[in-house]
This record gives sequence, C-alpha cells and structure tokens, in this order.
Amino acid sequence: MYLKTFIIVLLLGVYGGQCLAAEISEAFGYGLGEKLNEEDVITRRDGVGPHDISPKKKARTVKKVQAYTTPDENLIFMIDGINTFVSMGDCLRMATAISFFLEKKFSDVIDVRENVGRDGNNEKGVVFSDSEGGRVVSITCADQKADALLSVRYTDISLAEKALKDWSGPEGKDATGGAGLSL
Repeated sequence: MYLKTFIIVLLLGVYGGQCLAAEISEAFGYGLGEKLNEEDVITRRDGVGPHDISPKKKARTVKKVQAYTTPDENLIFMIDGINTFVSMGDCLRMATAISFFLEKKFSDVIDVRENVGRDGNNEKGVVFSDSEGGRVVSITCADQKADALLSVRYTDISLAEKALKDWSGPEGKDATGGAGLSL
C-alpha cells in the first residue's frame, strides 16, 4: 500500500510539474465564480447545495464531485471532490499525496498553510489559502464509523459569504439542505 502511495506522489510530481504557478480558480473542469450549467447537474438539492455534478475533468482520486452555488445567479462558490476509503490511514495517505501536489501547483499564491484537526478529532487535513485572491483549498479526511471520507474542496470565500447571506429559504431551514457547509 505504501508503494502505491509513493508511486501516486511520484506521478503527481512528474505530471504536476507542468501546472506550477497556477491560481486557485478551478477544479474538476469547473471555475469558481462560473455559472453552473444545468446539463452538468446530476442531482440538484435545495438551497445552495450540494448539487451532484458530472466532472468535466476526471480525477482518479475522487469518485464524486459536488458544487455549491449562489441562490440567484447560480454561480459556483465551492467545488468538492469526494471519495471514501476503508480506513483513516488509507485516506490520510491519499490526502498527503494530493496535498503535496496541490501545494506545489499553487506555490506562488498560497500564503497560509494550516493543519486541520488534532489527535482525538475525527477529521484531519490541511488548508491552503490565497489571502490576496480570497480562495482556499482544503484536503481533509473524516473518520466515519464504516469508512473514511476524503474531501478536496475549493472555495471562493467572498462568493460563499454572499451566497449564505443572500439565501432566503424557509424560516429555520439550513441553506445547505443539511449538508453542514462550513467555510
């Protein structure tokens, strides 16, 4: 298993080297701030999402892609790639490989790197921030009872704040349809 993770990191480094100096602007073929095309929606949920979407660019590290959109303009403010693993250890190895690649890819714009979670918590990972551009990428693993959930999440902070402020759903109803959106 460790050899497989090493090979993934090596391949990401070789092929990812072509992507250096990128801005945090898109994921899985969708741009942050881009209008979500209804033809790409597999399942639309109430509120700002998450809406299951078909990825325009495939990534073997994630099995499902979701988008969160502004209520009025339908602009993507968050894109989340998700996968499950049989153990937290497997999830953390993949998260480490992805983190290594993304830290290199966004090296020119990342100005803050924060670890997420501590011993005893069920979530661990890292958050890369571009304070000037107002964008964040988080790579986390959440230990669930049956498996571990990997999330690779790209967020436009100002659009997310605007979407949550502008959402005017039924009194007392969560803007994310119970998805527990956190910024």
